[in-house]
Amino acid sequence: MSETLLPPNATAQETALEGAIARIGEVSVPLRDLWNPQTCPVALLPWLAWALSVDEWESDWPEAIKRSVIAGSMEIHRHKGTPWAVEQALILAGMPFARVQEWFEYAGTPGHFKVVVDIEGEVVSGAEEAKLLRYINSAKRKSAWLDVLEYNFSVASAVPVYAIGLQSSEVITVNPQ
Repeated sequence: MSETLLPPNATAQETALEGAIARIGEVSVPLRDLWNPQTCPVALLPWLAWALSVDEWESDWPEAIKRSVIAGSMEIHRHKGTPWAVEQALILAGMPFARVQEWFEYAGTPGHFKVVVDIEGEVVSGAEEAKLLRYINSAKRKSAWLDVLEYNFSVASAVPVYAIGLQSSEVITVNPQ
């Protein structure tokens, strides 16, 4: 009896294709590893992020941040629209010192909130701020409005540091403690 199901007049290409398909069963496919953000190969992380509906993805993130964003995605989706989800989205994206304050915590307008980001010795560029706003908008509830994105800068220095900031028409003076 013949080992092939092809007719006797099969072409060389059909025979070669049959031989390749016959060996496909020998290839191991570690499905559990592919669906686990900690064991998935780095090259497949963007597809895993897509499959798990990760809202924000940057291809230039370090591998550790990519894996943590994917791992935290399901929990963020469970709590989406809450201040916790906004904070977690910012933490997973590399802003560990961000916190959300609801309108009643700072005497604001109902339905509004602000995000306070503590930054140590760094300057936030316009592109980084645009990313932060994108992360906030993807995790917040759609009926909530962001009043302000507030930065708290701290600098460790033996020399007293004085700074003045200008936002619209409001002058902010920072003195050392």
